[in-house]
Amino acid sequence: MSFETLGRIFHILRQFHN
Repeated sequence: MSFETLGRIFHILRQFHN
């Protein structure tokens, strides 16, 4: 997993928590 992929996943997870 590249840093960009982790950033995208983290962003999606953040929206899920919202």
